Amino acid sequence: MRLFDPLFFPDPKLLGNLYDFITCTETIEHFHRPAEAFFCLDRILRPGGWLALMTCFQTDDHRFAAWHYRRDPTHGVFYREAPLRHIARRFGWTCEIPVKDVALMQKPSDAEAMAQATARLSALEERRIRTALDRITSGRLGTPLTF
Repeated sequence: MRLFDPLFFPDPKLLGNLYDFITCTETIEHFHRPAEAFFCLDRILRPGGWLALMTCFQTDDHRFAAWHYRRDPTHGVFYREAPLRHIARRFGWTCEIPVKDVALMQKPSDAEAMAQATARLSALEERRIRTALDRITSGRLGTPLTF
């Protein structure tokens, strides 16, 4: 098992490996550049590998103003099931929501499915994400990105 966190465990060499299973427990809400973060996760997730996400899903619009979770200044994004499923589709991953506040995503293991998923990413997204990866691996990370 390996740990990566740009503030507490900032080992950029870990971002050059492939992993069968990646967990992000109570961290994706801290992604201030979520597209870049998910591209990085896709890059290091081995074909057929699993990405497990846990965060407090936003469910009630009418209670959002009083929701304690939104008051945390380190939170940049709040997720519902639908956006997480959309993210999975963008990368060609499957997405299951087995229990409240947990999403399990699996990267396809066959080359054709992976090629189709990669083709869905626009050139603009790829440039933005590659720039972010360069910042992460060079240690010039502007905002926290926690895996």
